[in-house]
Formats: sequence, C-alpha cells, structure tokens
Amino acid sequence: MAESIPPATDFVKGVAREAGRKVARLSGGLSKSQDGSFATIQQTVYLKEKRYKKKVTLADGTVVKDVEGPLEDQSLHGPQKRGT
Repeated sequence: MAESIPPATDFVKGVAREAGRKVARLSGGLSKSQDGSFATIQQTVYLKEKRYKKKVTLADGTVVKDVEGPLEDQSLHGPQKRGT
C-alpha cells in the first residue's frame, strides 16, 4: 500500500483568547519544499507581547529553524520569497 502524502496546504490556524480578547495566533502544518520534501511548521504569535516563536522540523526529525523574538526583528524571519 502506497503512503499517502498530505497536501502542502494542510495547515491549521487558530487563536487563543483570554477573557474574550485575542492573546495569540497559532498556526501549524506541513509545507512542501522545492526538492519535494516536507517539513512541519509551528508558529505562535503573542499579540500582547508583540513576540513570536517559530519551529521548522524536517520529516526525519531534524530541526532546521527554532527562533523566538520580537515581531519587529526582521532578521529572524528568514529570506523573503523571490518574485513576489
């Protein structure tokens, strides 16, 4: 039986609320890279503190990105996509 590969757009998004107010945005799922491999991406944006955490893990368990910092620090976001 062939292994089923989930679509590259298989992401889950949500919000965390405290006393009815949004305090964080959460997202995560699979992303397909140009070489055809998949990675799991987990990201949390803390709205009140204006900070975020992002972790990218390859299918073999290798963590290729694990950052936390202020939203204003663009150096943590990584390279921008070309042609956009």
